[in-house]
This record gives sequence, C-alpha cells and structure tokens, in this order.
Amino acid sequence: MIRPILAQLRPIFEIFWRRRRLLFIPILLSIPLSIVGAFVAPTIYVSKALLLLQESASDNFAPREAISYGDTTKDKIAGLQAFMKSEHILLPVAQARLGARDSANLRLLEIEVEALRNRLTLELIGNDFLQFQIRGGQPEGLRPTLEAVISRFLGSLIAPEETVLSATQLVKDRSAKELEVAERQLSEAQRRLSQLPTDPGNGRALGQFKEQLAAKTAELDAARDAVNRARAEVTEDIREGGDLDRQIEALKAVAAESGAGPARDRLDRLIRFQEAVQRHDRIQRDLDEISRAYTALERATNDRTELRETIARLQQQHDEARRLHDTYALRFSAPTPLRSLNVLKAPERIRVVDPPKDPVAPVITRRQIATAGIFAGLLLALALVVATELLDPHVWRIGEFTSITGLPVIAQLPVTDEPLGLPDGAGIGNQRARVEAFPQHVAS
Repeated sequence: MIRPILAQLRPIFEIFWRRRRLLFIPILLSIPLSIVGAFVAPTIYVSKALLLLQESASDNFAPREAISYGDTTKDKIAGLQAFMKSEHILLPVAQARLGARDSANLRLLEIEVEALRNRLTLELIGNDFLQFQIRGGQPEGLRPTLEAVISRFLGSLIAPEETVLSATQLVKDRSAKELEVAERQLSEAQRRLSQLPTDPGNGRALGQFKEQLAAKTAELDAARDAVNRARAEVTEDIREGGDLDRQIEALKAVAAESGAGPARDRLDRLIRFQEAVQRHDRIQRDLDEISRAYTALERATNDRTELRETIARLQQQHDEARRLHDTYALRFSAPTPLRSLNVLKAPERIRVVDPPKDPVAPVITRRQIATAGIFAGLLLALALVVATELLDPHVWRIGEFTSITGLPVIAQLPVTDEPLGLPDGAGIGNQRARVEAFPQHVAS
C-alpha cells in the first residue's frame, strides 16, 4: 500500500532534488532575515473600547424592549468616523497630550492632530456595537488618550455644544469679521492720508514749480554759453592741470607790480571765466533743488490722489459690510438655543461595555513576524521551483518522452564523460552527453 504512494510521490521528490538549490537557498536566507526583521520591525499595540447602542432606558445589557439602530447606524458610521477624527474632537486631546508650552506651537499641534487621525479607528460591529481603537508604538498612554477621545465624542453627542456653531451664528460672525476688517483698512488709509503734507493747492504749486524750472533751465543754458565763451578766451591762459585759483592769485601779484599790461589782461580774462563757472554752478544747484521739490510735491500729489481713491473704495466696502452686518443682526437677533448634535437617536443611552485599557502585549509578536518571514521564504522557494520546472524545456522522465514522441523506450544511457563510440563526425566527440531515452528504431 505504501509502495504505490511512494511511486506517485517519487516525481515530486525528483523535482525537489533536481531544484534543491532553488528550494533551500531562499529558505536558508529567510531564516536570518526574518529574525532580524522581527527585531527591527516596530511593535504595534492596540487599545480598544466597546460601546453598546440602545434606545431603551432599561439597565439590562440586552433588554428585550431595546430598539436596534439597524441600517440607520450603518448609514451613519462614515459620518461618525469623520466626526471622531475632526479637529473639534481631537484638538483638545492633542493640546492635553502636548502640554501648555508645546501646544502653543501650531505646527506641532497640527502634526499631533494628524497623528491621532491616523491612529484612531471606529468600527460598527453588528447593528448595536461601536468599537473604538487606537494604535501606538508604546502601550503607555493609549488608555488615557482613547478615554479622552471617547469622552469628547460622547459629550459632543449628548450635551449642548457651545463650540459648535450654527449656520446663523457662522454667518453673523463672518459678517462681523468682514466689518472689522473694512473698518481697520479704512482707518489705516485715513491715517496715512493725514500724515501727508497739507495740501496748499498742489495744482497751483506744481504750476509755479514748472515755471521756475523753465526759467532756471533757460538761465542755466545762458550761463553754460557764457562759460563756453569765457573758456574759449582763456584757453591759452590756463595751464593744463593747474589750479585756477592759484593762477589768479599769482597773476594778481604780477599785475600789482607791473600795472597795466598783458598780465592784467590775462588776469581779467581768468576772473571773468571764474565768475561764469561760479554762476553756472549756482544756477545748477538752484535747478536741482527746484527739481527735487517738484518731484516730492508731484509724488505727494499722486499719493494723495491714490489714497483718496482708496478711501472712497474702502468706504463703499465698509458701508456694504455694515449694511450686511446690520441686516443679519436684525434678522437673527433671537439667540439660537443650544442643542446636542443630533447624530444618533438616543446618544444618552449609549453604554460602555469594555472601557479602554492599556494593552499588555503587542498585536503582532516578534515570533509571529519571524514565523511569517520563514513561511514567506518557503512559499517563495516553492514558487521558484514550480516556475523553473514549468519553463524548463528538457525531458526528464521516460513517460514524458513517450507521451511526446509516441515511441517506446528500450534503454536509458547514464551520464558519462567517456566517448560514446559513435563514428567520427557524429558531432559528439568526447563531449559530455546525456541520453535520457533511446528509441527502438535507433537501437535496431
């Protein structure tokens, strides 16, 4: 009885032996890799809490008169998950976890809220149970965090929530903020306008400055012509690279000793040239000063015009914001009564069946990780063996050869390094040859 079974398993054993390298190498490699991965992989702990949903006021765990939430809760589970992961629920929890100093850092606070979103899950079990879960790398702190989330979640469902704005309150607050922004912008524009120089009739002043600029420009042109004429007269009198004042002082001494003559004429020409240059420089300074004053006045005029246009536009925006704010305040003057978030039918009768607790053991142990890695290596080895065997074109068994060729097999030659004794030129020579089957017509 055993012999037929072994005969059936023999082809499988032969395949495994033939592909023993592909079989054993992945398995042997997976053992140390799985052990290392088990120690390197992060440990995950999970804290859970189970809540019972019921509408009956009875204290019985499963009262007969309890009304199941049924499909309605299934329809609302996505909304409950979104509500549990909202900033309204998680922001106070994140602030409590970070502390007063770190919670002032908005970036750290946003990172903590996002981490809580990724670690929290809410699942509906059946029709009457809600299960809260939180994951973490350490068991400490999971229980108080999950308790805070559940407490905030249930409190928002049961108690009147002052921090949840109604649509009317949201519209009123928005209009109030827009009015405040418009008032601040208008006040800032008016303050900037008051800091500008007093307007003494800028149009008339600009006209006067233009007239002065034109007159000074003409005067400067005349002075420039006078300088050019005087320079032409003293071209031969001025030594190149010399100081004009020193030359004039030297000529004054010579003219005082010699009296009238060439020295006196040369001195008169140099003095006229010096006076022409000084007059030109004085007119140029006056022109520059007038130009600066004209530019400043023109800029102030343009700024004043732009500010007046801005103030007019901001005044229109302020009036529109004031009108909307007064309209909303008059229409929604009655205070909106505080109500609980009506997500479930009777949230006040939700019972906590399993309260949160700190997990004792991780969800996945290191032994499980190592075992899974070794098992994955075994599956990989088997897959490689099967793929290699299917893609191999060689014929390894007599039955396969017979089924392919339809010819009987009368001999099977072993692997040998010796010559096969075939005639020269048979193409085999002393090469290693393997003959798995030999047809009957070849043997005869």
